Amino acid sequence: MLAATGLQQASAQSPATSRSGTWTSGAAAPAPRSEIAIASLNDKAYVVGDYNGATTLLIYDLGRNI
Repeated sequence: MLAATGLQQASAQSPATSRSGTWTSGAAAPAPRSEIAIASLNDKAYVVGDYNGATTLLIYDLGRNI
């Protein structure tokens, strides 16, 4: 999985005009997926869906890189 690090959150009073950060490689997913949806909550990324019909929910823990 890939994770964005160092992103800055914009305040409600000023629009985000630039973001800094980098993409880094994390732990490998157990199987390739395409056409997915991802949601993030409490330092975890939840991956659902797949073009080929996979129904397994993948959960990636950003803090522990697993």
